Amino acid sequence: MTRTTRLSTEQRMAWFAGVATVVFFSLLLPATTALDRRTDRARPLYDDVLAVAQYEWEQIKETGRPAALTLAGGDRTGGETGLTLDSHTETVRVTVEGGGYCIEARNTFGDETGVLCFEGREPPTTLFEDRS
Repeated sequence: MTRTTRLSTEQRMAWFAGVATVVFFSLLLPATTALDRRTDRARPLYDDVLAVAQYEWEQIKETGRPAALTLAGGDRTGGETGLTLDSHTETVRVTVEGGGYCIEARNTFGDETGVLCFEGREPPTTLFEDRS
């Protein structure tokens, strides 16, 4: 004779909550992995923007003003403060505004930085400080 045990309502709810949690995290994993991949592919773009911002700071120290320029992936600027862009960086464009400068960039994957402006009074150390 086999005996079956019937689960109480609380036990069934706990079992359902456990299964729902496992399903939720199983579905969440691909989304977080895709977001992480996108972030990783955009990182060199932001590294290039910071490198160009530092290059512009060197231009300000040497000549007294930033230089407007447009660079494509793999391009190299001249001089001791030269830099080479990542091969996936499609374009980096610098516009001069007053004593400062603004940089925008895009990569071959379609990621864009938007316009990031620097006042040109101090060396750039980060892209995400308050620029207003």
